[in-house]
Amino acid sequence: MKTVTRNYYIYSAILFAVFLIILFFSYVYFLLQWVESEIQNRPSWIDVSLEETMQKKQNVSLLFKILHILFGVLVPFYDSNTELFCDWKQLEIHLDDIIQRLNEKGVKIDHVVGIKSGGAIISKYVADKLNVECSYIKVSNKQYKCNKKEEDFIKEAPSRWIGKKREYMVCEEIEENLKGQNVLILDEQISSGVTMKTVIDYIKKEKEAKLVYPAVITNYKKKKYDYDIIYNSVKRYTVWPWGYDN
Repeated sequence: MKTVTRNYYIYSAILFAVFLIILFFSYVYFLLQWVESEIQNRPSWIDVSLEETMQKKQNVSLLFKILHILFGVLVPFYDSNTELFCDWKQLEIHLDDIIQRLNEKGVKIDHVVGIKSGGAIISKYVADKLNVECSYIKVSNKQYKCNKKEEDFIKEAPSRWIGKKREYMVCEEIEENLKGQNVLILDEQISSGVTMKTVIDYIKKEKEAKLVYPAVITNYKKKKYDYDIIYNSVKRYTVWPWGYDN
């Protein structure tokens, strides 16, 4: 009789565990569908020349999407400032905050540079508001030789979090003349700070800009770097409105 009772509790526990797993992944699937629908609500200010870039970020594998959703579901349990998704409306609020911060500091910007891909996508909105031109620049980890793939993002994740030293290179340069100009450098997020440092050095040394003002929305490590970031929000996001691979 005791064996039957014990087996009953074991089977009940297994069924309950299976039910919770199904419930959890149903919730993940619901969130994925919601994110997918929100991504399509694009504002009119998006630069159409970046359409192919955005499509690549949206057409990643289902596994890659689920990993982002899982990360966005689990991380907020130990970091209340992290959210799953930044929609287009919230993104514009952050970009308006950047513009307000520039105005408060009395900074006059002559040109906006967006770091591909996220920084490039948001740079046109800010440039239009400031009534200046914008350019795009692409940098990449030297080991990928400017041909980073989806699986490389997953492989690189552990080294990002342990702070392993990485070297970056400029893959797509800026054609515009920035000599003597005040340049705002935009990216959606910063982690190790190496990408931003590479762009800052390039714009200062190669393009001979007068002053550079780096601004990001998310500082994942909540670190200070050897350069001042003019703006970063307290919020951090797992998925951005243009897609998954950042």
